[in-house]
This record gives sequence, C-alpha cells and structure tokens, in this order.
Amino acid sequence: PIVAQMIGARSAAEEPFDADLPDDATPAQRGAGRQLTDVEQVRAHQVEILSSMFPAGLLVFTVLLTMLSLCLFGMLCWLIIAFAKDFSNPCDTPLHVWTIVDFATTAYHAVHACALQVKYSNPEAPGAPVGIPRWER
Repeated sequence: PIVAQMIGARSAAEEPFDADLPDDATPAQRGAGRQLTDVEQVRAHQVEILSSMFPAGLLVFTVLLTMLSLCLFGMLCWLIIAFAKDFSNPCDTPLHVWTIVDFATTAYHAVHACALQVKYSNPEAPGAPVGIPRWER
C-alpha cells in the first residue's frame, strides 16, 4: 500500500463510481483498466527495488557464508589434531565419544550433500527437480 501511494496508484475504493453503468458492465467499462495499470506500476516498482538490492544482498550472504565455512573447517581441523594428539590420554568426561560422534555427523552430512549434488546435477535422474519456478504471469 505504501509503494502504491508513493507512485500515485489508486485503490478500487478510490475509483469514481459511475451509477449510470448497467449492472452487467464489463470491468473495462467500470474503470478496471486504470486499476490494472496501477497494479502493473506497483509490481514494476517492486521488481525494480528488489533487482537493485539483490546483488548486494547476495554478495553479503556469500562473503559471510565463506568466512563462516572457513572458520568451521579450521575448527574441524583443530578438533582432528587435538583428537589425534590426546587420544591416548584418559579423560573423566566422554570427550572421545563426543568427538567420534561429531566426526560421524560431519562425514554423514558431507556424503549427504555430495549425494544431493550428484542427484540434482543430472536433470534426467528420477526425483530431480523439474525446473526453477518463475514469478511470471
């Protein structure tokens, strides 16, 4: 509604009502052409705003994801080194079990992600997505 007000679009309630029109008048006769134009202007403005903001948002997301992935990989390497170095030392808490479970879940998710990548990279594979949905009319 705010965007519509900014570009001067009018709602159906603000359109002038013509009592001289018959009850079976077409939407074009009732002024729906003006309404449709306003809707199209609002949609075009929304698409323009989103298309101007999308590249910057995607860049921020990509940089943050890359930094966090590198940190996560560094912590995994540190955990592997610490586990190998201190495996023979006794421990009063179940850290060995926790570390093994952490390695197992990391390996599971890595294999699962690779399997999904292979499954969805082949469009003829059964269960592959049909296509990317589009927001077109």
